Amino acid sequence: MARHFLVNLGSLSGAQAFIILSQLLVLPIIARHLDVAAFGDVALAMTVTVFAQLLSDAGLGRSLIRKNSFDPKEWSSVFWFLCVTGLLLAVALLLIAPFWAAVFGRPNVGPLIMALAAVPLLQSLSAVPTAVLEREKRFPVLASLRILAAIAGFLTVVSLAVLGAGAWALIAQQVVLALIQGVGAVLLSGFRPVSPRARVPLGDHLGFARNALGVSLLMTAQRQVPMMLIGYAHGSTALGQFSMSQRIQNLPLQGLAAPFARIAFVHMSAVQRDPAQVGDIYARGVLLLGFVIIPPVALLAAIGETAFGVLLSDAWIPAAMIFALASPGIAVEASISHAGVLFQSVNRTGLQLRMVLERFLLRLSMVAIALPFGVTAVAAALSVAALLYVPRLFAHVGGAVALEPRAAYGALVAPVLLGLGVFLAGRGLEAVTSGWMTLGWAALLLIAAWAGAALALRRRLREALAVFGR
Repeated sequence: MARHFLVNLGSLSGAQAFIILSQLLVLPIIARHLDVAAFGDVALAMTVTVFAQLLSDAGLGRSLIRKNSFDPKEWSSVFWFLCVTGLLLAVALLLIAPFWAAVFGRPNVGPLIMALAAVPLLQSLSAVPTAVLEREKRFPVLASLRILAAIAGFLTVVSLAVLGAGAWALIAQQVVLALIQGVGAVLLSGFRPVSPRARVPLGDHLGFARNALGVSLLMTAQRQVPMMLIGYAHGSTALGQFSMSQRIQNLPLQGLAAPFARIAFVHMSAVQRDPAQVGDIYARGVLLLGFVIIPPVALLAAIGETAFGVLLSDAWIPAAMIFALASPGIAVEASISHAGVLFQSVNRTGLQLRMVLERFLLRLSMVAIALPFGVTAVAAALSVAALLYVPRLFAHVGGAVALEPRAAYGALVAPVLLGLGVFLAGRGLEAVTSGWMTLGWAALLLIAAWAGAALALRRRLREALAVFGR
């Protein structure tokens, strides 16, 4: 059983690592072959498409997995329901596309949205087969599909970008990813639906999905609404710079915080009846994530102009300032983001929904104030909003489990001080070096900073690792 668990965990983690690596490799290539406005057009198209993608599954796959028994009629009823849902979402995107393009004054965006309409449809069709693979714990199969899709997407976007396809290279990548993962899940799951006439009521599943879907929609809105506002107020070129900054900001969340949250959820769920232990796990997780995430984000903020210019091209240097202003909030937010799985582990999803709504309204207010002053002001406003919400988030966590504020803030202090030191050293480094030399010395600086901090914090880090090694 232990070996089976390690194989499943290793396959998923390996697939995630491969996907993140492919993103790191593809960005410097496509950034040199696509202009900034093309990235902005794709970002505008995705602002509406991503909501359809969320609704394509509606959380029903998760609801099926939690059932102890397998009822073919029940699973087939969900399948047919999602088929209709996916078709309606695709039609909705086709109808919205020209309106969306007209609102933002970008005719190119309409056809992009129409092409992306295929993505939620494919995801709806494959949601139940994917749930079958998860229920049967065939995680290596899912991981293989994700890796295969990532490779195909990488080849697609690079080939089309080099051939001059512009924004369509990124659109084709999204369609290829959904197509390979969807078709693969259908073929490999063995799931074959029974007649739609043999349907059963889905009230229980719809109720289960309500809070989870609400959280997902709000979290997506807090990322996408600023993009919409920037595109409307400042155009595709400004949005393209902001979008590139966002792509890089998301890497710590996708590559570190999200996989870590899965592990934390397992440990928190195991001791959910002991609030003190759940709070202790959360605080130690803040220390570990902060130690890993905050220093490199701070360093990239310090040497951003050189890094963006060398790795992406001079056209993307303005994105470096956007990243630098947003980085404090992003780094801290990623370090405390496993609060979401804490609420799930103690069955306080209603509180999680409230927290996400509060954070969304705060971010929206700050963005609205900053929007007239430009994209850099919006980036700074988002960072300030993230930092301002930290006390409120810790208060919500303390209300759900036994977490002392001193423990939560104490876990952040050392990583934040380390990040500040790395930032100042990075600024000094950029002043006396240039180009690839700056990047090389920056890598050595980061390694030295981690090593020194690990030595100074060895007892606290060892205790935190011990908690997650149980």
